[in-house]
Amino acid sequence: MKDRDRHAFIDRHPELATADEALTHVLELFADLPDDRLMIQATSGMYHPGVHTGLTMGDLRELSAEPRGRATEDGSGERRIEGAGRA
Repeated sequence: MKDRDRHAFIDRHPELATADEALTHVLELFADLPDDRLMIQATSGMYHPGVHTGLTMGDLRELSAEPRGRATEDGSGERRIEGAGRA
């Protein structure tokens, strides 16, 4: 990548500070990929030969659409997400 192109990219995509910004960045850069494209591979061949586990583009899109809150301690030592109901 030439310096001019690198600077243009940085201007369009500033340095990321949060996980939400990073997720949005990934979704924008790879917007044309299909939902079944594996983006983060966790395992390969662990369950059966050729079987991969992880997160797909569809998973990332779904996660970005879900409302998120801040993780907190609720006094019992249990972590929970503010704004999320309990099961």
